[in-house]
Amino acid sequence: RAVLWVTLRGATELKGKLLQTRDPYVTLRVGDHEERSAARKDTRSPEWGDVFCLPVQDPAGDALELTVLQNDKAQGRFPKDDAIGACAVPLREVLDAPGGALEAERPLGPKCGRVRVALRLEL
Repeated sequence: RAVLWVTLRGATELKGKLLQTRDPYVTLRVGDHEERSAARKDTRSPEWGDVFCLPVQDPAGDALELTVLQNDKAQGRFPKDDAIGACAVPLREVLDAPGGALEAERPLGPKCGRVRVALRLEL
């Protein structure tokens, strides 16, 4: 069974409402398996360094789905957390990278910011 190691590096230029900062966190999903990072308070450019291990069923066909959300629910502001943006990294890119390791930076959507991850696939 294959395993994807993900180091969540950080994000930049996360969109905010007017001049508000954000309290972002990230969900990471491959197939049916999902993990969640810790939230970072009052920032539009969070840094994490969190490491996750996700099982992979189909290394050639699966993708790592990253969603950055605003931590509203935990602070009692709103009943659910708002999505700031999302992206996907096809695991085929990691398979094709030298040594099965890839540093990736992806846009989260138009004017939503960017997310950075380091990926390593063990087959």
